[in-house]
Amino acid sequence: MVLICLLFAACAGQKTLKKEVNIYCQTLQGCLSEIKHIEYSKYGLSKDGTLLAKKFPDFGEAALVELVALLESDDPTTLKVVGYAISLFDTIDEKYFAAIKHGVQKDVPWLPRALGAIPSTEAAEYLVEIYLTESSSPHNQEAAGLVKQGQRALPYILEKTKCGDKCDEQKLNLLIYIVGEMDQATKQSLARIIITKLKSEDASKQDKRNLLSLFIKMGSAGAFVEDELYQIAQQSPELGRAINSAYIGIKSKYSGAVFAQYLKASPNIYMIRDLGDIGPAAKDAGPVLMELLSHPDWDIRLAAVRSLGYIEYEQSVPVLIALMNEQSDVRLNFAASEALG
Repeated sequence: MVLICLLFAACAGQKTLKKEVNIYCQTLQGCLSEIKHIEYSKYGLSKDGTLLAKKFPDFGEAALVELVALLESDDPTTLKVVGYAISLFDTIDEKYFAAIKHGVQKDVPWLPRALGAIPSTEAAEYLVEIYLTESSSPHNQEAAGLVKQGQRALPYILEKTKCGDKCDEQKLNLLIYIVGEMDQATKQSLARIIITKLKSEDASKQDKRNLLSLFIKMGSAGAFVEDELYQIAQQSPELGRAINSAYIGIKSKYSGAVFAQYLKASPNIYMIRDLGDIGPAAKDAGPVLMELLSHPDWDIRLAAVRSLGYIEYEQSVPVLIALMNEQSDVRLNFAASEALG
């Protein structure tokens, strides 16, 4: 009987302890005092810890002072709550950079994202460095912080392309990826800077190719420089292949001709799908897609039909109508119907 009572008391005590976490705390000191009651979680942060962390930005600068001080803690749960809480602040004064950098070096979770909220070139430069060296890049907090830094990070991203033919391909791919994650205004600023550098005599040919690779995932935000890229291609034929990739990356009106050239040489479904993703800007590839409708590989025929619809190639309408009634391949019937809208 005594043993049962003791067990009951122990269970009751555990329940009481869990209830002590007050995620509805109304004062800064009240919320800070709740951190010690958050249960340890091997993976991520517990639900209570997440909800508590979300309270701190409401207390503004005063909360940051306290949270940054807690980065000196050795308690893993405290550091998780603090790291996540700091990462939720929209803007963080640059006076906290050194302390947050130290926290990042201690591997405090979520903290690299907080660096993105510090409006300083020093924070932006450091983010570029750790993003390029972190094994979990590009899908991590470093990337999130770098995207938040936006235009402040551009000089340091560009600097990393100055490596000639000795560029680390993996790092160059990481730069390409992060550009694709930037907002419209940042992409447009980068596009303008790249064009200026391409016209300069200072950069080597390989460095210019490295610069051009930053267009690969830029999307239509960079399309406004397509005519300047065309002029550069005429003046510097040795950059032609890199500029072709740039056309495709920015969904340029010149991308259709590029796809047409590649598809004539070696048609494949992946290239045809990429062409379709460009949309109406790639209409110049329409005639080649029409030729592929008689290709012996049915996958290529099917992809060509779909892409004709995506690029809205009007001259294909009569043929697509006929394919809707093609009895030899019902898949072509459906694809033609979809392509016609």
